[in-house]
Amino acid sequence: MEPRIKQGWLRTLIFFPVWGFFSSVIGTIGLFMLMFLNGIDFSNQEDTQLFMKPIMDGDFSSPIMGFTMFFQLLSTSLAVFFMMKYIDRKPFSSVGLSTVNLKNDIIDGLCASLILIGGTFFILWLSGAIIITEKDFNVSIFLVSFILLLNSFEQELMFRGYILNNLMDSFENRWVALGVSSIFFSVLHFGNPEFFSSYIPLLSMIFGGTILLGLSYTFTKNLWFPTFFHFGWNFLQGLFGFEISGIGVDSWSIYNHTNNENFSDLITGGAFGIEGSIVSLFLIFIGIYIIFRKYEKK
Repeated sequence: MEPRIKQGWLRTLIFFPVWGFFSSVIGTIGLFMLMFLNGIDFSNQEDTQLFMKPIMDGDFSSPIMGFTMFFQLLSTSLAVFFMMKYIDRKPFSSVGLSTVNLKNDIIDGLCASLILIGGTFFILWLSGAIIITEKDFNVSIFLVSFILLLNSFEQELMFRGYILNNLMDSFENRWVALGVSSIFFSVLHFGNPEFFSSYIPLLSMIFGGTILLGLSYTFTKNLWFPTFFHFGWNFLQGLFGFEISGIGVDSWSIYNHTNNENFSDLITGGAFGIEGSIVSLFLIFIGIYIIFRKYEKK
């Protein structure tokens, strides 16, 4: 069946208020449900603030954060399902849920993130740009992994499965579709701490958060490689003790470090973390080239 609205870019714009509606309704219902099940007195402001603290602090080791991410994924899934059924008039699975090459996509996504984040970490460490101050291991790593996987799939479902998918219907050139989708993805992170500390975080969001993650989707229209790449990208940043897009986390770090003051923030990433480093940006460019060549040959 033909979509009710033929222009893919217009369907993308309509998606945002629909997503906002489902997020508000499902998120509110989920939050009140959790508070009720935990016996929180709604009239007691102190109890409410204490319950909300893990969410406000971004504590990925908290079960409350896990339930919050679940309701966030549920609301995004319902918004995409609504748009696909009533506006796009396509099966929900067409957003990129094929299990063909699933195992290879998972392995490739995790390995690619390890090479990029691990490579940046070791370059900064060996050059003396960062100084390891403490080693630690937190057993919450398993809960954290589950929460991050939910978060990664939710974002990929939204930005690749629906937004990029529809932009590709409007723009024949994959780079134009990726470029437009990068605007939406970057705007989502404008409020992150230290985002405008230099030009590197913005470039990392454009080339890493959108083009690197979305490039394989323009060839395969499958979500599994970008989902597990996204998961590994965030997981490894926290594992090596970096901020994730400017947001400080310590729930699962095995290394704590400080930035060497003799090096510029453009090298170390500063308070924004590894995504604010020009070393990371350079490896992102290499990753884009390798991924493009890999899928172009296929």
